[in-house]
Amino acid sequence: MHIRLVGVFEVQDGSGRDCTPRGAKARALLAMLCQTPDHRRPRRWLESRLWSDRGAEQASGSLRQALTELRKSLGGDAAQLVADRDFVVLSGFTTDLDHDPAEA
Repeated sequence: MHIRLVGVFEVQDGSGRDCTPRGAKARALLAMLCQTPDHRRPRRWLESRLWSDRGAEQASGSLRQALTELRKSLGGDAAQLVADRDFVVLSGFTTDLDHDPAEA
């Protein structure tokens, strides 16, 4: 899976198929995970950044919806997005920042 963060946000699977999620929050969630050194963030951290205007219960539900949207859009690569009670982790991907940091 390759994720383009600079310019137009885009996600492509290994065969080059566009699997970019439609929702802005789902895209932001992927971008946040890509830019974290270990590609792992606590659920509460993500909720507070993406849904700060909502209560804890509603933010938690919104994160679950965004994760569901991401899994659907990633298709066969959905296993690269793992979420448990405490953390969300993204693995097995490259970004345009990995290929050419100076260009970014």
